[in-house]
Amino acid sequence: MTEMFIFGVIDNGIMIATMLVMAGIGGKTRESKSRFFSWMNPVVGAIIGGYLGNTFSDMAGAIPMGIGRMLAVGAGCLVVGVAFLVPGVMRRLKNA
Repeated sequence: MTEMFIFGVIDNGIMIATMLVMAGIGGKTRESKSRFFSWMNPVVGAIIGGYLGNTFSDMAGAIPMGIGRMLAVGAGCLVVGVAFLVPGVMRRLKNA
C-alpha cells in the first residue's frame, strides 16, 4: 500500500508540476509577437503540460519493469496525444 501511495504522489506530482509550468509558459508566449506561438495560451499550455507530464510520470512508473516496457508506455502515451492534440493545434495555427 505504501509503495502505491508514493507512486501516486510522484505520478500526479510530475503531472501537476508540468501543467503549471506550461500554463505559465503559455501565458508568456501570448505576450510575444511570434506567429509560431500565437496559438498558445495558458489553457493550451496546461493541456500540453498535462499531456507531457502524464507521459513522463507514466514512464517513470514503468522504470522498474525495464527499459523496453518503459519506452512502450511512453510511446503509447505519445500516440494518443498526437492523435488528439495535433489536429487541434493545426487548426489554431491556420486560424492565427
